[in-house]
Amino acid sequence: MTTPRKKLIEVALPLPEINDASAYDKMPGIGPHPKGIHHWWARLPLPTARAVLFATVVTDPSDDPAWKDKGEQEQDAERERLFGILRRMMGKKLHEHPEVYAEAHAEMLKHCGGNLPPVLDPFAGGGSIPLEAARLGFEAHAADLNPVAVLLNKCNLEIAPRWANHPPVNPEDRGNYLGTRASRPHREWNSRGYLPHFDHPGLVQSITFRLADSVPADVIEKWRFELKLTGGEAANDPRCAELRERIEKYSDEGKGACWLRNPEIAEIVENALLHFDGERYRLLAWCVMPNHVHALIETMDGFPLGDVVHSWKSFTAKECNRVLKRQGEFWMPDYFDRYIRDKRHLDAVVEYIANNPVKAGLCGKPEEWRWSHLGARAGR
Repeated sequence: MTTPRKKLIEVALPLPEINDASAYDKMPGIGPHPKGIHHWWARLPLPTARAVLFATVVTDPSDDPAWKDKGEQEQDAERERLFGILRRMMGKKLHEHPEVYAEAHAEMLKHCGGNLPPVLDPFAGGGSIPLEAARLGFEAHAADLNPVAVLLNKCNLEIAPRWANHPPVNPEDRGNYLGTRASRPHREWNSRGYLPHFDHPGLVQSITFRLADSVPADVIEKWRFELKLTGGEAANDPRCAELRERIEKYSDEGKGACWLRNPEIAEIVENALLHFDGERYRLLAWCVMPNHVHALIETMDGFPLGDVVHSWKSFTAKECNRVLKRQGEFWMPDYFDRYIRDKRHLDAVVEYIANNPVKAGLCGKPEEWRWSHLGARAGR
């Protein structure tokens, strides 16, 4: 009979890392995720399930035959090594790093005589425990009285693994179903790994996008390091606001090539903003600065914010590069957006956009700057 051993979960865990990873996992807009199938009302964060499974199987050094007779300092060092595995298991987008799961699987096998026990979750709910169990190499079983939970677990544990790495069925027919001008769903909170965005129809959004060389990437990375930003923060995090302010101040200094100072280039960008005004969005205010662009729009149903900004940047990058007879990145990869909360906020943003050229020392009055909503109305 196997002698029960005290497990890691009974002694200690790297809770700060587990807590941070679990909080991030519950955030909206963090990319592809099993929770996208259905928003389960009480879903256990995947990092928590991952940590619990690992720490339930792995024996703590204080009761491990290979370590229990050694000194406390040596046991602490071995426990810290196990913590290192757990910390790596708390990484973002872990589905892109199978080597992390492989490392954890190999470690668990050492503590189970080479055979992991089966995992049964009789009330699986959103399926976090059985899903992470399957990823870690356990034989995973799930059950629930709720038919929605049963369907979720069937998708995650049976259907998805069966069709993984297979090509899509009839991809050539997708255009026939969607159409070239089909309405597209809005993405709510989302991110491509750079900045958080909120996309909902009918919102008024303040948007800023910048030339690729307006703020050097190494400068931004330095600021992100100083502010301890990892990419998973909420848009209202004070550190994100601080980063935005630093970037705004830096870009207002007019650094970089400032291609938008060229009237021909500025006109291409302004015309792009105006092109779908009233059709895909309502353009309320704008300003084309020498190295960045401000736009205030009201979004419309069927035209996600990310698609609107992408169409501006893609078209203008090609046209501006053609005029400038250059190649390469024209815009920075992502953009800033902030939805307008109330009338007071709206007035403040409109005033900020209008006065940006004045603040940067480009003109004396807002209406004197040609490449803005006030300058256009003044006919300058």
